[in-house]
Amino acid sequence: MRNLRIVILLLSITSITLGLFSCQSTGYMSTSNPTLAQEVGVQTYPGLGATEDSSESYPGPARLETVTSESQVIPPDSAPQPQPGKASVSGLLYSYTSRIIIPDTHTYFTPALGENKEVPPAFTGPRTDLGDIEFRSDAGARIELDNVTPGSYYLIVWAPLSWIPVINPKVDEVKPVLFTFEADQQYILGVLELAWP
Repeated sequence: MRNLRIVILLLSITSITLGLFSCQSTGYMSTSNPTLAQEVGVQTYPGLGATEDSSESYPGPARLETVTSESQVIPPDSAPQPQPGKASVSGLLYSYTSRIIIPDTHTYFTPALGENKEVPPAFTGPRTDLGDIEFRSDAGARIELDNVTPGSYYLIVWAPLSWIPVINPKVDEVKPVLFTFEADQQYILGVLELAWP
């Protein structure tokens, strides 16, 4: 019986060692191996400056302009004409923590929940089938939409490894900002502040 236990233990150790060696030699232990992500069906997101195509990467460091004064943060002063029965909005995405504007970045409005207009429990990315309105900030970090369905929303922005809401850092209780839009109205939202990244 003791010999059987020793044989099983040796086989287990050999199996584990071979498995680790196999993983290491094929690159599966590397955290930066895009081939592994593709093989298991995970969409990768290139790091800062990894590509020139802003639809595939975060804005590169050279494109994230540090703002030295709040007077440099100039949001749009008008909103587009809304489509019939819709609302239009304009604004500028700005990180008050990093002091940068946030260009070419995935963004979405997600509906507030219930009668109390609650914040969704998690931000997992846009779901147009659930009423989310998906768009991107432009090269100057501006947002302009003319097709917002009337209702109450939270504005969510892609940050490295996460989705984060627009907040108001100038109040005691920092929480996501609730936006309410009515049909055929134009909304100039001004500077939309985030703790980004």
